[in-house]
Amino acid sequence: MPRRWTTIVAILLVEAFVLVLRAMWELRLRQGGYDIAVAGDVSYLVVPPLLALMLAPALRQQRALLARLFDPRGVACAAATGFAVGVLSRLAWWCAVVVLGAVGGPGTTAAAEFAMSWGCPAPAPLLLALLVWTCLIPLVEETLGRGLIQSLLLHHGRRFAIAGSAVAFAVYHPPQAMLTALLMGLVLAALRANSGSLWPPLVAHAAYDGLSIVDWRCLHVQWQPGTGGSAWLRLAAPALLALVVLGVAIVSLVAGVRPGPHKAARADVGSQGVGHPFDDV
Repeated sequence: MPRRWTTIVAILLVEAFVLVLRAMWELRLRQGGYDIAVAGDVSYLVVPPLLALMLAPALRQQRALLARLFDPRGVACAAATGFAVGVLSRLAWWCAVVVLGAVGGPGTTAAAEFAMSWGCPAPAPLLLALLVWTCLIPLVEETLGRGLIQSLLLHHGRRFAIAGSAVAFAVYHPPQAMLTALLMGLVLAALRANSGSLWPPLVAHAAYDGLSIVDWRCLHVQWQPGTGGSAWLRLAAPALLALVVLGVAIVSLVAGVRPGPHKAARADVGSQGVGHPFDDV
């Protein structure tokens, strides 16, 4: 097996092993009386240090690559684009939920409509969740997925690298979330490919997950049966139109991302060389 594929398999196996350890600790915390959500958040705190320890040789070997991908120059513009993509992606998710609910998608009642209430948990658990989901999870997943794995796959072409990293991202999500994770993985991988930086996908990932936490912990939604087919006109049709508009906006933002002048110059110089599989091109 080529060295690059050996490294990819090692990263995926180590990540799976660490996530199993995390799940075991989460179970122990729940058995000890912790709230389910808090147990999940607390248990994730062990993931970054364990991954850093077990993947230390690969991280040290590719520190130059990671330094380029985390280059702070131009981070403000990259962060703004990433934030916009993350927010629009979460809005698109909600539009899809509304469409599925109105027409009777999986887990919903046909011609359903919203009944919502608002109520957040105590500040400490909410802040812990935001720390885990907007800082730790995006940093870990973008460093490994878009940083290392996508760079390794570039040897087989840009499109293959984008698709491969998206698939690797999706398989570590629950089955009911795999399709969403795959689509989001494609968006994040395209951001990384177009920008030559991890900042746009990192910020987009953080924005999406941050809004997700607010949804999950503060927004309580129930589906109630609608009255006739009017739910399609009142809910699904506007939501479907909004979904199309949001999709076009996301694609336009991702397609419009370009590497900064210093990254473009480096890519031009690097393209004249032999081309190491870890080269950021």
